[in-house]
Amino acid sequence: MPIPPVRFYETMVELVHLGVRAHTDGDVFAHLRDEHVVFAGDPMWSDYRPNIEGADIQGHIKALKQILRMKPGVIVPGYGPVAKIEKAQRFIEYLETMDMNIQSMNGQDLAGPDLIRNVLPPSAQRWKMSWLGETSIRHLMHKARP
Repeated sequence: MPIPPVRFYETMVELVHLGVRAHTDGDVFAHLRDEHVVFAGDPMWSDYRPNIEGADIQGHIKALKQILRMKPGVIVPGYGPVAKIEKAQRFIEYLETMDMNIQSMNGQDLAGPDLIRNVLPPSAQRWKMSWLGETSIRHLMHKARP
């Protein structure tokens, strides 16, 4: 949803409400078009396992794809180091793989490292805030049950 741009000194800032639930209902990006920078906030995590309890995986993916369409040179995530567009692409792959793995669990009752190993992509196994992994997965598995 477009919000009228705001000028801060010489910089025009476009605030973009996603129109979908990603991390929360109120997720907003700040896009500095001329500087090729997007302040992504909580829908984007860089090298950290995300806290996605109460979040919407498909909303996260849509939000991140919206960032990709902005073609930023720099993305400032809600958590983790400043990132390039490749990190957003990797985060999308992480969310898609995790969602697919959760859907294919078919009610298996795994815990701890077994749950993490079967759901998270190997590339994310060493991300920071690993304690969020099992909690988030359990929440998503509960949501996925019919």
